[in-house]
Amino acid sequence: MLTQAQQVFQIARDAHGDAYGNVHQLAEQLPTMSSQGELADTALAMREAARYFKDALKEVEKIRELAERLACLLWLKDAVGDPIHTDHVSATPQVKTMASVPKRSTQPEQHAALMQWLGVPDHLWAADGPEVVRVHWPSFVELLTTNAEQGKPLPDGIDPDKTYPRYSLTMRRKKDVDE
Repeated sequence: MLTQAQQVFQIARDAHGDAYGNVHQLAEQLPTMSSQGELADTALAMREAARYFKDALKEVEKIRELAERLACLLWLKDAVGDPIHTDHVSATPQVKTMASVPKRSTQPEQHAALMQWLGVPDHLWAADGPEVVRVHWPSFVELLTTNAEQGKPLPDGIDPDKTYPRYSLTMRRKKDVDE
């Protein structure tokens, strides 16, 4: 494992432990505080701390997603088909088919074609009535992925130019990152 990856993990683990301990102590102190100013200052400090954590999380997630995507692409290129095994992880690549679902308001023809393909009665989605039925995104992704694996065409109303693969890894840790 890359030393830098282990260092990022250790920094995150240590920061979590330090922050969690301090936040817990602060939470115990808050009910006894009687100064509006101290409470407002505390609220400001927590808001700003949350911004730092969120910003760091976004960057860590970007790197994780990129590493997963690149691992999947190399896995596809090598065409071995077996899970990826290291001393630290057993990872199974996943490729899901993503697509832009047509909106009833802006793409009525494509929306109608999709709803008809799905077999949804007109009165549950038609433009002149209430939109009682909408596509459930996670289930739709699973349907597209299964159909792609079986070599079936895209549903009616789905623009092939607005489909794309999403690569990810299902990972099972075999030993700690810092070992």
